[in-house]
Amino acid sequence: MQHPKENSGISNDIKENIEKGNELSITEKIKILRNHKGVSQQAISDYVLMDQKKISRIENGKDEYDDIELKAVKEYFDIVGMPLTEDECSEFRSRLYYWRDLIRDRRIDEAVALQDELKNIVNLDVLYFDLPVLYRFFEILLLIAKNGDDDLDVAKEKLLSLENRFDNMTEEHRYYYDFYMGLLHTAQNDFEIALQFYKKALERKKSYNGNLLDTEEKIHYNMALCYTDLEFPSRALMFLNKIPKRNPSEAPTKRSLGIDIMFAINHYKIGLYDEAENILTVCLRQAKDMNDKLYIGLTLHHLGIAHRYSKNWGMAIEYFDQALNFFDEDTRYHAWALYYKIRCMVGLRDFNGAERALKQMPSLLKKNDKYIILFETLKHIAYLSRNVSRYDKTSVEYLEKVSIPLFIKRNSMLEALDCYKILERHFIGTSKQKKSLETNRAMLEIYERMV
Repeated sequence: MQHPKENSGISNDIKENIEKGNELSITEKIKILRNHKGVSQQAISDYVLMDQKKISRIENGKDEYDDIELKAVKEYFDIVGMPLTEDECSEFRSRLYYWRDLIRDRRIDEAVALQDELKNIVNLDVLYFDLPVLYRFFEILLLIAKNGDDDLDVAKEKLLSLENRFDNMTEEHRYYYDFYMGLLHTAQNDFEIALQFYKKALERKKSYNGNLLDTEEKIHYNMALCYTDLEFPSRALMFLNKIPKRNPSEAPTKRSLGIDIMFAINHYKIGLYDEAENILTVCLRQAKDMNDKLYIGLTLHHLGIAHRYSKNWGMAIEYFDQALNFFDEDTRYHAWALYYKIRCMVGLRDFNGAERALKQMPSLLKKNDKYIILFETLKHIAYLSRNVSRYDKTSVEYLEKVSIPLFIKRNSMLEALDCYKILERHFIGTSKQKKSLETNRAMLEIYERMV
């Protein structure tokens, strides 16, 4: 994806004001604001309850606003608490960075409260470029952090609205544009597009002399996350290994726990099951020490997956049973844990148990029907696994035309491979040699993609 075309996104008036910088007095700035908004001196005098002639003298440099009058003028333009002097601009910038750090630390309630005190900086667009643009970027970061569908749509709209200012941006601004575009696309599961923006952000970070940007560690983490979800485990591990290891003497955090779990995920995806289990065993102990319900559930879940792929079906089922106790029924974690558990039952050839579990699905799916295809897939996997030598066109076509395309679209390549393996065994058992060869070629394509 290309950067927005660089063109002038600000008026000549604003450019002139920015070039003058702090040479402008408070009075001059208010006059610029008045003229920009098309407000007459009389309108201000009526609001402030002062003689219009005095405003004229003030704007001609022959008088000054007193404190009460200045406060009233600021109220009129909705810029109370906004910076007009050099010191006020410096202080306001610090508050913006503090706001950004609250968002980074996921202190969302505090960030939302502070936003109310900062948002009117956009009313000074005619005077400043840097501060209103920084505000807009951090507002976008807050929307991404909230992560609601509506929030993400608004964040995307606001990011795109900044494109016409791109040529006037500093390297710091351009870094935020690239990194937040990456965050936005990650939140929307557009991992390939996200990676393009993270790479550009990383280049900007390396060439930027300031110390106000995110660390390279944050970019590496997000790139590893994208490669993990795209199921490129070797690339994910490459970026995870760029992240400094936590000092063993330091207490684990949610972030360090998340990094370790991601290490484990990519280990079992390349077949290093024992290594993955060792990492996850430590993570489980740490999650329990932190008394974090979600991370306990996630760690148990991935222990189950590691055992599932090593075909230790019984142990996998035990872990999924434990994980289900930590997930609410309307979450994707709960749906996938059930999927894996029933798939392991099929692996154990406990077809009766799998069928009983699948019969309970309709009541659960009433709460979240977007997982219907998952459990329909299990029905066909169970049938084909149970009837290896009896060709069934309906089940074959469902896996080929519905299940596998869905898994590939969602980057669930290991699940797509699992379906192909079921089909391959079924084609061998029913003497469908041509279909077996086609399936084998499709599997090789996925393996090559992952490597």
